[in-house]
Amino acid sequence: MRVAVLSVHTSPLARLGSHDSGGMNVYVRRLSEELGRFGVAVDVFTRRSDGHAPTVVDFGPNARLIHVKAGPARYVSKRDLLDYLPEFVSGVKRFGESVPDGYDLVHGHYYLSGWAGAVLAHCWQVPHVQSFHTLARVKNSALPGAIAPEGAERIDIEAKVMASADRIIATSPSDRQDMIRHYGAAPQRVSVIPPGLDLGLFHPLDRDATKRALGLEGCRVVLFVGRMDRIKGLETLLRAARELLSADAALQLRVLIVGGDRQVRVVDDASRELTRIRALVRELGLLKTVKFVGPKEQHELPAYYSAADVCAVPSYAESFGMVALEAMACGTPVVASRVGGLISTIVDGETGFLVSSHNPPEFARRVRQILDDPGLQARLGKAGVEVAAGYRWPNVARQLEAAYRSLISLPVISQRAS
Repeated sequence: MRVAVLSVHTSPLARLGSHDSGGMNVYVRRLSEELGRFGVAVDVFTRRSDGHAPTVVDFGPNARLIHVKAGPARYVSKRDLLDYLPEFVSGVKRFGESVPDGYDLVHGHYYLSGWAGAVLAHCWQVPHVQSFHTLARVKNSALPGAIAPEGAERIDIEAKVMASADRIIATSPSDRQDMIRHYGAAPQRVSVIPPGLDLGLFHPLDRDATKRALGLEGCRVVLFVGRMDRIKGLETLLRAARELLSADAALQLRVLIVGGDRQVRVVDDASRELTRIRALVRELGLLKTVKFVGPKEQHELPAYYSAADVCAVPSYAESFGMVALEAMACGTPVVASRVGGLISTIVDGETGFLVSSHNPPEFARRVRQILDDPGLQARLGKAGVEVAAGYRWPNVARQLEAAYRSLISLPVISQRAS
């Protein structure tokens, strides 16, 4: 089986935490690697954003990345990529002509790839599988009203792809319900397959030792990991930190922000959010409390998770909550918003706490509860490790491979008519 995977707006090999790079990048890369190990040939197509990058990059057994010309060979905001999608599709088709017997299936990631995937699946007469990762209508309903909403064009594309795709992959039961409720997706076409974890990488390390190594000895550490995006709700954590310090000025609190370039290099949505967050840190008087660590690669993250006393996930919306799961695997309790996939990822009161979204006092109360009770911190951490052990990339890849094979074994016409 040979699969064409589309990740138009971001490369799975991109540095995590910068620009539009986050959990989706990890998801695409790790699943492609695991499918390759099972003997599935995977070609991941992404837009060329660097003129010096080779056309083809092998990154795992039977897995390779193909850079496709679509617009200028530099970073372009995903909001501005729609005009380049026809050129991207043409480039994928040209490359596909050199592939013996072509592709058996197309799997798109994010709505931009959904548009391209629908066109390619129709041209090649093969099944189309789609993962969205985030949904415009869910984001618009979750974000504060003052924030510019996702546009009607994106919503229209998501709805059309939902209607045409042979199979939609949701990452959690909540994600599946959002697709059905907000877009009218056919329930029988939506499968829930959660992301996985590399448990050889994400496991508990000695907290005191990692704190010393990171220069945090004697500090109470609250960790945030994620890209700079308003949907991540970072301001809730910052206001919670202000509450904690107002109640106890002697608290040796450190808030680490992992993700987002430490300096503004390109003016885009991520850099504007970083600028806003830096201004809020100054406004709240948190310059000595908050440290902007910048983006880190996967192999660097376990040290930060393990050094943290609490990992905060204050998102307005999450389809799954990869950061929460990684923290749990490292034995770190999570305080997170009671939204979306986080509701099923975190066992409230057992692996961490779920609190009302955008509620700094409640975030502060739950964080302080963990900081003040070493026994509670240990119990939550231990339970988190046990829960996270159920998520492994090979298991996830097997589920996805089964979904692929169930589609390939059916005539394409009957799939689209069902």
